[in-house]
Amino acid sequence: MNMLSRNTSIKNMKLGDISSDGFTIVELIVVILVIGILASVSIISYSGWQKSIVITQLKNDLGNAARAMEASRNFGISYPLSVPNTFSTSEGVTLAGGSYDNETAYCFDATSSKYPDIQYYIENNNVEPQEGNCLYRAKFISIALGSYFSCGINLSNQVYCWGNNSQGQLGNNSLINSSVPIAVNTSGVLNGKTIKAVAAGWYHACVIASDDKAYCWGDNSVGQLGNNSLVDSLVPVAVEASGLLNNKVIESIAAGGNTQTGFQSHTCVITSEHKAYCWGSGGSGQLGTTNYSNSSVPVAVSTGGVLTGLTILSISTGLNHTCVIASNNKPYCWGTDLGGQLGNDMWLIPVTQPTPVAVQTTGLLSGKTVSALSVTGAYHSCVIASDLKAYCWGDNLHGALGSNLGAVPMGYPDDVYVAGVLSGKTMKAIATGQYNTCAIASDDKAYCWGDNVNGTIGNNTINSSNVPRAVYDSGLLSNKIIKTVAVGGSHACATDIDNKIYCWGGNSSGQLGNNLTTNSLVPVHVELP
Repeated sequence: MNMLSRNTSIKNMKLGDISSDGFTIVELIVVILVIGILASVSIISYSGWQKSIVITQLKNDLGNAARAMEASRNFGISYPLSVPNTFSTSEGVTLAGGSYDNETAYCFDATSSKYPDIQYYIENNNVEPQEGNCLYRAKFISIALGSYFSCGINLSNQVYCWGNNSQGQLGNNSLINSSVPIAVNTSGVLNGKTIKAVAAGWYHACVIASDDKAYCWGDNSVGQLGNNSLVDSLVPVAVEASGLLNNKVIESIAAGGNTQTGFQSHTCVITSEHKAYCWGSGGSGQLGTTNYSNSSVPVAVSTGGVLTGLTILSISTGLNHTCVIASNNKPYCWGTDLGGQLGNDMWLIPVTQPTPVAVQTTGLLSGKTVSALSVTGAYHSCVIASDLKAYCWGDNLHGALGSNLGAVPMGYPDDVYVAGVLSGKTMKAIATGQYNTCAIASDDKAYCWGDNVNGTIGNNTINSSNVPRAVYDSGLLSNKIIKTVAVGGSHACATDIDNKIYCWGGNSSGQLGNNLTTNSLVPVHVELP
């Protein structure tokens, strides 16, 4: 065969023809592809293996740093200003940070020169290193206020609490108050989980974790922890999930309670099927179950009557009452109606309603829908309607309705006064407290009204007001964009667009988180936890 005929034969060879080495071309292509895939897998595996080594190095170095800090702690009280030089970090690993709050707390970051995007940190309140950094730990994406304590979720999706701890509501396995944020214990049922939502009641707190289940801690005198017991817990316990909540995904949670007649607290959730379940005190019908019985496990809110054919979009719990926004975007409430907080214009004959009743919508809410709801106050409730105005109803002894009507209570929705500092502004968010209400307006600033004996309005006075007042913004809140607001028993807090928390008002238990126990008439910055 001459060269021309050989080349012609090769040119005309089909894919299935045998090569001179005994392999088909198809087989050769497959072999090449397999080799390429194996090479890629090897590279990826090697890269993943290298990263896992770096993570192990970071965790080990941070663990050594924490042990060195504990070993060098001054009489069990003060930490050194920096990590003691008692060990060497791994090659390429850098530790940064130190102790804070008069050396009673510390936080260290660890990074690697190989993979600077991999970051871990450790603090004295954590059992082991966590993914993220100390800066993330100090910024909060959500807040919830109880009677005299506060809780927040930081950018690392961990929960911290501060303030009164008489019933273990800080969740750190102690009964000692804290005037700075401390991490809720995660060595038990929350081990390995992150936090998605937090709610604070009178003396208890609850969260939704990354497994879409609910966990609570603190006072449990009426079963408000939902774990089928009446025993208080200083650390998180799992809400009973083998009954009505079996295989349910928890999407939102709310906690309420009061001390008017002893501890009476309850907790409610909404599941992914848009149904509501509550547990705890039911003496005023606040569980919505057609009776007045307490329950230490979740029970279903009645879906008959006015809620027939409707689902639940959002829920809020007050001291002795509960309200929801249903799928028709209208509000419904149940529980005690002592101050008219159910909004169905039946308050002149104080009654309790163990099943949902419709809030009156024939007056100022006629033709409007509701987009936001808050009833965490003592005896009042508020909403933001589709006209972007705020409406409140219930007790008004301290001006919490903001209606400029003195101490006149309202058994049906009345509009919040907008002729003053809110002139020309609309409402973006609203939050109720024991005797106060705060809101975020369209200018991204905070406004409050009601009782102000502890400075809960935050306007640098102790004068109560039955109309909205601007929260003092010439100090720390100057030029800040307010993102969220919450109100507790005697204090209020807000987060800005930078995820920093500012609080004001009563501070007898350290609930402002500024490492002090004195009240503040203007916003103060929550200390680095």
